[in-house]
Amino acid sequence: MADIRTCAEAFFAFFLAVSLPFCGSASGATAQNSVKVDILYESKCPFCFSWLKEELHPAVEHLGDDVLRKANIVFDPLPFGNAKEIPDGKGGFSFECQHGQSECYLNKVEVSLVLQRKAGRSPLLLSRYERAFSLLNPDVDYGRHMQI
Repeated sequence: MADIRTCAEAFFAFFLAVSLPFCGSASGATAQNSVKVDILYESKCPFCFSWLKEELHPAVEHLGDDVLRKANIVFDPLPFGNAKEIPDGKGGFSFECQHGQSECYLNKVEVSLVLQRKAGRSPLLLSRYERAFSLLNPDVDYGRHMQI
């Protein structure tokens, strides 16, 4: 089972991500005339986390909340895994994630939280992450820019 630190690392990824060279894509303006950035990432991908930490986080800090707000940028996190479907021989499937079973578990947790938020429910755990990220840079309101 995944520990809370691993979960925090996974959430750090989608709160800070704009696009990932190996794991992400960006799409154009939405109906609300905002720029929607789809964030596709793997919960335990070392390349994703390395890029986030070394490239994206400094860029977001440099831009600040004013620029993100004026550009009307919204992020749509899409947790996924580089996984294989494995038939179980009984008509069902199991999944094998590239970075192990804990990544499969974290992807499920993150998808569940994203769906809860999109349904209008704000899980306590997610709001705690938003507060934690605001401590990293109080000038950037990551939660406001999330389309979840």
